[in-house]
Amino acid sequence: MFGVTLDYLLKSEGPDENNKENGYYVSRETIDGFLSHKRHLAKNIAIGVGLVISSDIFGCFSGYMQLLRPLYWGTMAIGIAVLVWTFFSTEALQRNQFKYLAV
Repeated sequence: MFGVTLDYLLKSEGPDENNKENGYYVSRETIDGFLSHKRHLAKNIAIGVGLVISSDIFGCFSGYMQLLRPLYWGTMAIGIAVLVWTFFSTEALQRNQFKYLAV
């Protein structure tokens, strides 16, 4: 009639008090979103660092320095921009959405 079991009525403690664990409850969807976010973050960092490192390829050809200097600085600037953008977008997302998961 009340929607409870006989164990609940006869025992002095509730059914959830035995199984209570410390910590946060997180749904599967939240964990999947957090892990997807971390994978995306790692990919963006790898792209930024890869661009910064690969810009040195253009600096190795000293005979063609006038021609390759814009490519060197352009690749370096894009790599740094990707890293800065990734940092600021990650900070904003972690503050809002994943503040309890990002430990």
